[in-house]
Amino acid sequence: MTASTAATWLLAGLAILALGLPGGVGQAAGPAAAPAAAAPAAGGNASAGLLDVTADSGIEWHQELKAYVARGHAVAKRGTMTVYADVLTAYYREVPAAGTPGATAGAGAGAAGGGTSGGAMGGGTEVYRIHADGNVHIVSPERDVYGDNAIYDLDRKLAYLTGRALRLVTAEDTVTARDSLEFYEIENLAVARGEAVAVRRDRRIRADVLVGSFAKDAEGGSKLERIDGTGNVEVTTPTDTARSQRLAYSAATELAVLSGDVRITREDRQVNGDVAEINLATNVSRVLSAGRRVQSLIPVAEGGSSPFGAPAPSGAKPPAGGTPSAAGAGTAKPAAGGARP
Repeated sequence: MTASTAATWLLAGLAILALGLPGGVGQAAGPAAAPAAAAPAAGGNASAGLLDVTADSGIEWHQELKAYVARGHAVAKRGTMTVYADVLTAYYREVPAAGTPGATAGAGAGAAGGGTSGGAMGGGTEVYRIHADGNVHIVSPERDVYGDNAIYDLDRKLAYLTGRALRLVTAEDTVTARDSLEFYEIENLAVARGEAVAVRRDRRIRADVLVGSFAKDAEGGSKLERIDGTGNVEVTTPTDTARSQRLAYSAATELAVLSGDVRITREDRQVNGDVAEINLATNVSRVLSAGRRVQSLIPVAEGGSSPFGAPAPSGAKPPAGGTPSAAGAGTAKPAAGGARP
């Protein structure tokens, strides 16, 4: 295989395409026993059980390293999933035949439940780790994922993406992170670390770490159920900015519950408390007390204005007892159920 030629190998059941699908099921399988036995005509269609890998610069088989390497605009397709990268590497291992010393129950079935190919030990081989390096782009009908580097561990069913401009895009949401994007298939979790931001329409959730919990839908795919945020949480709507240390957000109700040093700001007004509820669908906020009084900071115009900013009537006199002092402002009891910004 030479540069500028397209090489296509089908590796039965390879699970690299699970990289882009939290909660998706990857099928692990070993590479073919010899390259010549696994080289179909270029342009073949990738079925649900076969992985179609193409590369401009060629595909290498490193027997000593037990690895296949596809270089140069490498593309891997399986079913409706596609992975693009400068270099794709699949590491495999030998699996003892059933009944031989070292064989265990389920060995040879692949790390994610796929089949194996024949190996020197009479059992087979299975892929256990996938690396994608350089301009990684993972495409599925439900989402696109971008990064510089990606690793998929089939034993742990864990995908880990790093690099600049980390991004996950769906029809409704965009998630970005500075340090890493992680996908845990078994737990149905996605984790964004380092200045993580989730955007839906004109609403924005930011935190040091965001954890998304997914659930299976009726079609067998996955949908977002919940987002938990920790550290420097910030929720932004067209009118409000809310800050706290922790966040719990329900995707179904679009209700965000913030806790820990909560501050909600709208223009030049601010409400402080222990806990806040923000409905991102209706843009209604509610600040609650969990042991300390809720505080509302409302600007008072100077130069003869009333406490709420409206000009004072001509000739109006201050109430008995003199003009309210700054020390006495803001000490009124909040309404039952909390203050609204």
